[in-house]
Amino acid sequence: MRICYPILSLALAASAAQAEMTTKTISVDSQNRTYLVYTPASVSKTDTTPLILFMHPNGMTASQFGTAFNIQSVSDMTKSIALVPEALDEQDSDIKSLYNSIQAMGISTPGLSITNVWGAGVSVSTSVITSKLGNMSSLFSMMYPNLAKSGKIQFNKSVNDVNFVNAIINETENSYKIDTSKVFMIGASMGGAMTYKYAYDSSSKIKGAAVICGFIGAEVDTTGKSLNIPICIFHSQADSIVYYKGGTFSGSIPETVASIAARNGCGNYTETDVPNIADDTLSIKRYDYACDTTRRVRFFSIDNATHQKFLVSDYKTGPNDIDYYQEVYKFLFGEQNAGSVEETMADANMIYPNPVKEILHTTRSGFYSIVNAKGQSIKSGWVDNGNIDLSTLAKGSYVFLLKNENGYFSAKFIK
Repeated sequence: MRICYPILSLALAASAAQAEMTTKTISVDSQNRTYLVYTPASVSKTDTTPLILFMHPNGMTASQFGTAFNIQSVSDMTKSIALVPEALDEQDSDIKSLYNSIQAMGISTPGLSITNVWGAGVSVSTSVITSKLGNMSSLFSMMYPNLAKSGKIQFNKSVNDVNFVNAIINETENSYKIDTSKVFMIGASMGGAMTYKYAYDSSSKIKGAAVICGFIGAEVDTTGKSLNIPICIFHSQADSIVYYKGGTFSGSIPETVASIAARNGCGNYTETDVPNIADDTLSIKRYDYACDTTRRVRFFSIDNATHQKFLVSDYKTGPNDIDYYQEVYKFLFGEQNAGSVEETMADANMIYPNPVKEILHTTRSGFYSIVNAKGQSIKSGWVDNGNIDLSTLAKGSYVFLLKNENGYFSAKFIK
């Protein structure tokens, strides 16, 4: 949770022009809460605009998350307003005291922090703590009788983050013309747990979600409930924080996915091997469940990426065979049949000159990515029927990829 640094797009590197992240404060349940807002320069208050909420991992601030995810570029690409809510630190004095005590004793608590903790219904059994105390385990019930009696530690139980999320959505809708059919939430690690918590709530406003190395908190009541929204889930079999087969925080991830699909009324899944175009020792399988368009379920299973290196931004240590943000974008925005690069349309005439020396011109507008012979995206950004400076690009053969509202396009070129 704390050490999950997923990047939805391995290719998003463009800086946003004439627009910045701004910090806002709102009072919710008698507490001042903060969140970040980013509005692309291309979006005006008269435009009907999608809205994407990004839920950070435990222990990470909204600002850190905004930078790590390069959310400004995500927002620019989708022409969406981005909201990055910030969780409160743990409010329960017993939990704070316990955490500080075990840290002082040198006891490891992988993935747990008492800073920036979502009220996501996440809990762990007190036995997880007492098992690490050894001979001192008997002191636990004396020092923390309330926790011992409950038998579990529930993080930020008193914080209603569902209310917080709804409040900032409402505030944004008062300032902008939001397309309510395109309000999406993307959560990482404990932010993924908060995404599930919010999605299962009856007051949820989102119409689609993506969860990266996340889980459903033990205190979230899913009994007889369906999500009734499209959801795209990413997880690694080698995750040592949120275990693929179930562990401290959650049950089996594949079983969770199957349960969500069943409750969404989906049928059997089709299994697809994602083309292994990069030499990264990792392989990816995609599972698409047979659902109607309003309840789609897609699951990406990566075989050997750790929680820490899952969906990294530099193409050096994480899975390189798909662009994660592109996958989420296509899924949430309804492009369910455009699943891979090979489905792009070749358009050699959209770029010139070829070969190129320094400046490449494109006749199309959209989000572009330049991919080298190893399948690595080495330059990307937004271009509006203009020029791209390739003066620092090494000599070689490349593929120019571009996405806009008309589809995906590709062209090979030589530097």
